[in-house]
Amino acid sequence: MGSLERLLEIRKELQTMGDFENCIDGVIGEMYVIERLNLKKSNSFTKGIDGFINGKSVQIKTKGGKKKYRDSGHYIQLKIEHEKDIDLLIMVLISESEITHRGPFEREKCHGRPHKNGIHKRYYLNDLMKTQIYQIEK
Repeated sequence: MGSLERLLEIRKELQTMGDFENCIDGVIGEMYVIERLNLKKSNSFTKGIDGFINGKSVQIKTKGGKKKYRDSGHYIQLKIEHEKDIDLLIMVLISESEITHRGPFEREKCHGRPHKNGIHKRYYLNDLMKTQIYQIEK
C-alpha cells in the first residue's frame, strides 16, 4: 500500500471518530500531487509554496467533503502577500468516492477576487476552469 492509500485509510478512520478528517485533507492533497503530478516538495520554511513542478512554484489547495464536488461555488483562497510567489495553482477534491484534481492553472492567468478582509484573494473553481491548464512536461 502506497503513502496516498495509507493516508486515505487514516482519513476513513478519522471519519468514524467525528469530524476530524479535515485535519488530514491538506496532507492527502499534497501526497496526491506528489504521486500523480510529480511535485517536488518544498521545505517547510517556504511560505505559501507547497513545492515545484518543472521549476514552477505550486500552491495546492484541498477541499474535502462527504459528497461529490461540483465545479461551481468552490474556491481556493490565497494570502495576497504570497500570491506573487506562486506560479501554479492546483485544487485537489476529495469525496467519499474519489480523489481528483483541477489544474494546474497558471496563477497569473487566473481571475482572483479580493476578499473583503483585504488579506486574501479567492479564486473560484468555475472561473479557474475557464483558464487553460498548464501542460506538465514529462
